[in-house]
Order: sequence, then C-alpha cells, then structure tokens
Amino acid sequence: KFVKNEFIVSDSLQHKFDTYYLLTPRELQSLRLEALGRTNSANYAGSEVNLNWTHRNFFRGAEQFKASVYGAFDFQIGGPENAKNIFRTGANAQLSIPRIVAPFRFNSSSAFVPRTNISVGYEFQNRTEDYSLNTFTGSFGYNWKENARKEHDLKIFDITYVSPANITDAYREVSQNNDALERVVKPQLIFGPIYSYTYTNTMLQKPNTFYYKGTLDLAGNLTGLITGANVEKDKERKIFGVPFS
Repeated sequence: KFVKNEFIVSDSLQHKFDTYYLLTPRELQSLRLEALGRTNSANYAGSEVNLNWTHRNFFRGAEQFKASVYGAFDFQIGGPENAKNIFRTGANAQLSIPRIVAPFRFNSSSAFVPRTNISVGYEFQNRTEDYSLNTFTGSFGYNWKENARKEHDLKIFDITYVSPANITDAYREVSQNNDALERVVKPQLIFGPIYSYTYTNTMLQKPNTFYYKGTLDLAGNLTGLITGANVEKDKERKIFGVPFS
C-alpha cells in the first residue's frame, strides 16, 4: 500500500551506504459503503447508496475480484407536474486476472502487467406509472500497455440485453404515435467487440502535454453485415427473437 525508502551510511570512507525499503502491505479484502447525491439538467435530484467488496487475491494468484450492490432514486424538482420518479437497484461483479488468458501466447513489456478482465451485471429500473426495465450486461477482454504512454483495451465481446416489463396502459397510449418512446419499451440486444487506444505524455515535465483516447465500437456492425440487417429498408434481424444493434 505504501513504500518508503531509507538510506543509511555504512562506510563513510568508502562512500557506501545501505538502502532499506519499508513496505506497508495492503489489506487483502476491503468493504466500502458510499452515499452519493446528484442533480441533472432535467430538474431531477436523487441519491445513491453503494456497497463495494474487493478481494485482491481471489484465486491466490493476485486476481482482483470486485462485487457491488447499489440502490438509487431520482425525483423531479419543478418541471411538469406529471413527472415520474425513478428507482434503480442492481449488482455487478468484476474479475481482473494479471495475465492474458487465451489459447495463444502474448508478449508484453515486463514493466506493465497485462490483464484479462471479466464482468457481469444486472440492473432493475422502475419508472413509476410508466414501465420497468431489466438490464443484463457482460464483457470479456484484455488490457495491456506497450509502455508508460501507450495503452490498449480490447473487449472481445461486450453484451447488453434490455427486457422491459410492467408497461402501463397510459404509457402505451402516449407512445403509440411516438417511435422514440415506443422503442424504449422494446427488448434490445447490443453486442460486439470494442477497442480503445490511449496515448498520453502528461507524466512528462513539459509546459504542454498531450492526451488522446480513441474508441472503435463495432457493436452490431459485423453481425449486421453478415446477416444483411438494414432497419431503413425494413430488414430487421433478430437473435433468439430479440432485435440486435
């Protein structure tokens, strides 16, 4: 957790000294409770409570496991009188393995440890008197650095599945002639690879530094090309009965 070095002269005539490194070990596990308050431009205000648990040696190989549960609510201050309150609750888990787990060999700089990242999550959102949404997420990918300036993040797959429920008759009536509102309460499946590249030299002692992050998101593109999907031409394709994007 903390590192401190100390230099003690051992032979002043020969100009020699001994170096000591004092290490403070980090806790193997930690439990943290967070309470947040927030507002946004839509005149909504709310609060969120998070309970996070971290284990830094989950399989005794320096794997880091994080799990969290949370609950939140938002209500509108001012604005339309018929504004609906929003309640959210969910949980997620992340496992970070300090090596590349793959059927191929991966060479990386010894100064930076590559990681395999796995995550799953679930969220339940309830818009009172309108509808509810069940959202499931999952991802698998890798993160590695060429050097201190260049970082790569590749998610082999990143999946989001949204399933609506408890849609009220009042909302169906309002969304009947509004495609945007109607699309909100349709099942959705979003998946595909995502690649991010980051370059920075902000750690250098220079008057001007540079930071760049670019992302290539191919969610639905490759599958759409293979299946010939085209919404504009009314060629919607489905996987397990759910439209994908």
